[in-house]
Amino acid sequence: MELGFVPGSRVRAVHKAPGGDPRVFHVDGTQIALRRETALHLLLGPEPESGSGTGQL
Repeated sequence: MELGFVPGSRVRAVHKAPGGDPRVFHVDGTQIALRRETALHLLLGPEPESGSGTGQL
């Protein structure tokens, strides 16, 4: 939560490394890289008018 991953925040998957790890997410105006094993703990849901790769906590 200290990184900005709080309920109601918009989260967008931006990049992933060639091997798929780490993955970069855009949240609250910041890009944050997370290892796949950490990213799997995020619970995302679709936005009301969602685009590809975008979710909401």
